Amino acid sequence: GDETAEEEDGDNADADADANACPTVSSLHVHPVKSLRPVSVSSSSVGPLGLNGDRCLMIVKPNPTPTYQSDPNKPTHRFVTQRQVASLATVKASLPTIVDSDNGDKTIIRLSIDFGGSEKAVHIDVTPSVLSRYPIRYKAGLWDDVVAVVDVGDEAAQFVQDVVAQDSDKYAREAYQNVRVVSLLRGETDRPLDQRYLPPEALTWTGGIPRTSLNDGFPVLVACEASLDELN
Repeated sequence: GDETAEEEDGDNADADADANACPTVSSLHVHPVKSLRPVSVSSSSVGPLGLNGDRCLMIVKPNPTPTYQSDPNKPTHRFVTQRQVASLATVKASLPTIVDSDNGDKTIIRLSIDFGGSEKAVHIDVTPSVLSRYPIRYKAGLWDDVVAVVDVGDEAAQFVQDVVAQDSDKYAREAYQNVRVVSLLRGETDRPLDQRYLPPEALTWTGGIPRTSLNDGFPVLVACEASLDELN
C-alpha cells in the first residue's frame, strides 16, 4: 500500500509539473498568401492586425452571378484554400520584400513552384500606393465575414490558375479554374474579432475590439505540438 501511494504521489507531482511548465514557442510561421506554403521565421514583429507580412494576399473564386438584381452587400467572391485545391500547398510565397526599382522602392511578394524540375515564378507588387491604384475591387466571403479586397492583376491570377490546372482532383480543376489573387486594403479589409471569444485582456486599452485582416479569425493562431502529432 505504501509503495502504491508513493507511486501515485510521484505521478501527481509529474502531472503538476507539466501543468505549471511555461509553454515555449517551438516554431513560428508566416503565411504571406493565405493557404499557400508558410515561411518559417525565427522572430516576427507584430502590427495592428497580427504578424507583419502574414495573410497579405488571398485566393478567391467568383460566386455565381444571380439573374436578379444583386445585393451590393453580398460577396462577389469566396475565399479558396487547400481544403478545396490541395495543390496550393505546393506553392511557395516569399515574405513581402522591399526592392529597388526605377520608380523608387517597391514591396514584392514572390510566388514560385517547381514544375517538372524547372521553377516558375511570379512577382506581385503589394506596395500600398500601387494597391490603391488597382481598379478591380471585390467583396470576398471569408467564413461568415465579407471583406473588401483588391484584385492584383492577371499575371498573378494566371500563375495560380496554372497550378490549379495541374491539380490531381478533377472537380478542383473544373470548379476553381477561374480563381483570382486579391490583397487586403489597409483600413478597409480590417474586420473586428468575434467578441464571444475575447477575454477582457484582449481588448484595446480604450476597451475597443481588436481587428484582423485575412486570417481565419484572429491575428495570431496557435497550435500545440501534441495536437499536431495526433492530427498527423
